[in-house]
Amino acid sequence: MLEREYAVKLKQLAKKASEKKNKSGLSLVVGDNPTKACTESMNQQNTLNHAYSEILLSMSNSAQDHINLADALSSQITESLKAVERRNDDYKKKQMQFYHTILAGRDKIYTERIKSKQKYDADCAEVEVHRQKSVHDRHAERSAKQYDLQRLDMFNSKNVYIISTASANSVKTKFYTEDLPSLEDSFQELQARLVMDLVGVVTKAQNIQLSHQDILKDRLATVSATLIEVQPDKDQALFVESNIRPFSLPDDWVFEPCSNHYDTGDFCIGPAPKVFLQNKLARSRTKLRELNTTLGKKRADAEKYRVMLTACATDNTPGDMGGTMNSYLDASHEVTALSTSACVLNSEINTIADALGGDEGGSSPHVFKSSAFSIPTTCGYCKVSIWGLSKQGKTCKSCGLSVHSKCELNVLSFSHSNMQGRR
Repeated sequence: MLEREYAVKLKQLAKKASEKKNKSGLSLVVGDNPTKACTESMNQQNTLNHAYSEILLSMSNSAQDHINLADALSSQITESLKAVERRNDDYKKKQMQFYHTILAGRDKIYTERIKSKQKYDADCAEVEVHRQKSVHDRHAERSAKQYDLQRLDMFNSKNVYIISTASANSVKTKFYTEDLPSLEDSFQELQARLVMDLVGVVTKAQNIQLSHQDILKDRLATVSATLIEVQPDKDQALFVESNIRPFSLPDDWVFEPCSNHYDTGDFCIGPAPKVFLQNKLARSRTKLRELNTTLGKKRADAEKYRVMLTACATDNTPGDMGGTMNSYLDASHEVTALSTSACVLNSEINTIADALGGDEGGSSPHVFKSSAFSIPTTCGYCKVSIWGLSKQGKTCKSCGLSVHSKCELNVLSFSHSNMQGRR
């Protein structure tokens, strides 16, 4: 009686599963909205779908012989499937969190561009205010000096705006051509590993059945053979082929002049703005050298974990696959973040170098560090007092020159300073 009851229930489960598969199987193979017409023959080309069909057929045909398998399947198979599901959900959640992280990083670069544009607009408006003052102010010399200083601030903010625009374009291109494709590849890898984990659990279930009843061996051998033939890359290729859609990168941003100040998208390369660009170029190159060292180490770590994962998957060697996968994902996330920073620095370097046309300043730039001054100190650049409660300015570690933080990038390098002193 118990045997018959179990056999009936097993048949009912197989029937329900088959109906559910027939109802949604095609959408699982090619998606809900494929771009090309899909047929049942395409459904059969999916190796996982074929293996699953063989499993259902085997369950239906061998229902009468399944008597004592319930406890074994519950204790050894069901819990394993739940563990696979939990792991996969954790991986997907981790990747979605990472997506929002890189999206926020990209949007931060976009926001910096907008802020630099606003700063440039504000400086342009301030130039106009000082210009009008210089016409009507009775202290003409003082007004003229203030006007010149404000124009310099405007030139610098314009250059920063151009640089941030170039950086935003570079990050945008990297986001759509590297980061998103890489993230999509990682989701494919996770899906492939989910399939292989599922295959492993189901194969285990088949092995339990093989040891339980010799009469099931022929049927289960067929199921095992189809499971071995599961090819996630082939199934993914079928899905991709059925969902190809046209795509093009968003248009690049371009320089936008202020509404009340006629200007072009060319760099300001007068003597003072050029010094600002030369110093910014030197600082960006220093940062890039330091960053490349760290990036190389992180890439090596990511590759090491990838090799470990591949070895476990190929040789079916035991090990902490979950820990290794998390380490690999963490390392690849760091590589993406660091490579984005390198993308920004490379964009800054190339943009500024092109603008300077080879005139990149002296070979000994100042090395400024934040400083606090206990006595009144005059800025070595603008000759205005440095004041504040703490860390009011910066001092060069090499020559002791003190300046405002905002004046740091306007100071000539040693070689330029020395040349001007000899003249």
